Amino acid sequence: MIHIPLPLLAFSALCTIGQHPLRRAVPQPKESGHTDVATEVLTPRAEEMLQNTRHIVFIDSLVTHKDDFLSALRLTDDAGHFALPDRLFQHNADEHAFTTGQCAYLNPRSSAVWFSQTDTTGEYRLCAAYRNGNLWSLPQPLPGLGTYRYADCPFVAADGVTLYFAAETDEGLGGLDLYVTRFNTDTRQYVRPENMGFPFNSTANDYLLATDENAGIGVLVTDRRQPDDKVCLYWFLLEGLLQGTPYSPPETAADPESLRRAAAEIVCIADSQQGWHEKIAQKREQWAKALAHSTPTLEAAEKNFFVIADNLVYRSLQDFRNPQARNLAQQWAERQRQAHSILDELQKLRKQYAGRRNEKTALRIRNLEQALHALTIAQQKLAKDFRRLEHGDRHEEGGNKGKSLTKQEK
Repeated sequence: MIHIPLPLLAFSALCTIGQHPLRRAVPQPKESGHTDVATEVLTPRAEEMLQNTRHIVFIDSLVTHKDDFLSALRLTDDAGHFALPDRLFQHNADEHAFTTGQCAYLNPRSSAVWFSQTDTTGEYRLCAAYRNGNLWSLPQPLPGLGTYRYADCPFVAADGVTLYFAAETDEGLGGLDLYVTRFNTDTRQYVRPENMGFPFNSTANDYLLATDENAGIGVLVTDRRQPDDKVCLYWFLLEGLLQGTPYSPPETAADPESLRRAAAEIVCIADSQQGWHEKIAQKREQWAKALAHSTPTLEAAEKNFFVIADNLVYRSLQDFRNPQARNLAQQWAERQRQAHSILDELQKLRKQYAGRRNEKTALRIRNLEQALHALTIAQQKLAKDFRRLEHGDRHEEGGNKGKSLTKQEK
């Protein structure tokens, strides 16, 4: 497979700074074993969590491919955006490269990005980087949080202090578990993360939890009861999460323990909706209206940003001062769109070929890979040229001709 350098976001600037290494391929979290909470004997820790299962009203679900779930995860613009690290970071064969998780989160203004990366010991740390104008800080570990065997998919709620993320720990139920922590403004540290318990966690991998207060909806991504290559997205009403309402089986229930286990495992979303149908109808209408005025998550997160130099990023073509550089950047952006289209088609064809091999599909894949390679070479030259032209103009204006070029400009 041919990889294409895609500096689509200002965050790419973080990975072009001389002392900052580039990313490697992403490892998968460990398999969990997929124990069914509804039927299996639980550990004492899991049994304690089971008794504290929250009452969450689920309104919809969708099964999708594990590698594509961000495309199906719709948030309103006010909730921020998720993005694929493969499209945020540039590929490099540096043996000292760090490893990132599988998704990053950007706040609504794209002024901050949260993600996970390995440290020198190979442990994962949750990090953040912040933008001030066109300048980005180097990523810094979130204060107060330790390291994990694996951590991923951070999400910051609308209050700006509540952080949800997935991690593999000895205290979890199995596989990846979801945790919540909050930033203490007095100590300037995050407090000790808490396991979110049932039904958000399971003995399978629970990848992500996000809240969209503008729509009044939350979303959970998990692979419980799914094939190895699938995940399920569950959308739910926010009230149960924000209010922490405990699940209480009906007093008339013949087997309340079985009902509690079914609620913990999300065996049937219709069971969670009893007595909530009017509220669900209202929330669906609110949700649809909110999404109608929003941009799809990946599309919004991956708008073209132009990396000019170390910690200098343009957010639009209008930021260019050199007309020739602006024209080259516009050509680069057009090829970027073509590359995305090819990548999307390649992804579909490779899945199709994996299920049913035939020479016609194989030939189409080879032709697209050659086209993508040609685009890669063209983009690299365009990027080098527009950076050199624009960077030179800025030096002349600032009287700082002696500044060295970045790695991308050499």
